[in-house]
Amino acid sequence: MYIWDVSEGLENIVEEYVSPQIERVLGFHPDEWMANPKLWIDRIHPEDRPRVIGETARCVETGRPFKLEYRMLAKGGRVVWLHDVASVLARDDTGQSYRYQGVQLDITDRKEAEDAQRRGAEELRRFEQQRRELLESLVTTQETERRRIADGIHDETIQSLFALQMRLNAIATRYPELEQLEDFPQLRQELLDVVAGLRNLTFELHPDILETEGLVPALRLHVERWRTPDAPELNVVDRLERQPSKETRSMMYRIAQEALTNVRKHSHASRITVSLEHRDRGFRVVIEDDGDGFDAERAPRSDRDHLGLTSMRERAEMAGGWSTVRSGPGAGTTVEIWLPDADSG
Repeated sequence: MYIWDVSEGLENIVEEYVSPQIERVLGFHPDEWMANPKLWIDRIHPEDRPRVIGETARCVETGRPFKLEYRMLAKGGRVVWLHDVASVLARDDTGQSYRYQGVQLDITDRKEAEDAQRRGAEELRRFEQQRRELLESLVTTQETERRRIADGIHDETIQSLFALQMRLNAIATRYPELEQLEDFPQLRQELLDVVAGLRNLTFELHPDILETEGLVPALRLHVERWRTPDAPELNVVDRLERQPSKETRSMMYRIAQEALTNVRKHSHASRITVSLEHRDRGFRVVIEDDGDGFDAERAPRSDRDHLGLTSMRERAEMAGGWSTVRSGPGAGTTVEIWLPDADSG
């Protein structure tokens, strides 16, 4: 606590009283402190001094109470944060305030904690930026490699098989009796099946529709490509206000692709519902089926299933989101995916 007189100006402050705690806080004995009118100003941190002197002068001029947080240099140079509050004790005949009583609270621990928290937040922001840059690079690299492989299969393998198919057709035209052989039509059909399978593979490796038309058409076509007469009914609920970024869109498609593949292989479902929406500054996809379900709390049915569920979760977490699976025997399965919106900052 302190009482000081500023009737002779801030350069000649008269310290009328300072409590003994000043020695614990700043290292100065009260007598030493009060003997030097300029000591208070001299010990204000150089970076804070103009602000503190300016605010003090304004308070004296207007007669307002003084309230400020600033740094001081204790004996030995240690930086101490103070919360300084002072009220007017006396005014002169003109109403000018000249005598103040105040209290200075040592808030160094709080300020250091705030600084540590701020540094932690800055470090977290840097980490988040690095994570996004890494994810963007990883997704770009993966999709580039997928496109390269898909183009190679299409331009080389499928074209070679197509040429072989043309040659078989030409041979069948020259030798009609081949059609009567049991193996020849079967061979030609097997060749057609291989070409169809490779075309499906190139689509799964790199669906161009994902870039040209968006996430919903890509997911719809993914399901349509493996539909059979007894395939489950597909219902897509599209509430997206806009398309996710290229990287987020690709990541969401791959996770949903894994979930839909699990439905096709294991669920025996009659209906699948895929819902997409913008939520909580991110994108949410929910895939529900009315199939067999499984006990999600216990071990997966196989290591392969386990890897699929793990892959979905790890992909989502790598993108800063999450993936959950809810299921029960005979109760169907619900896969929920949420990824942050990279364009929301």
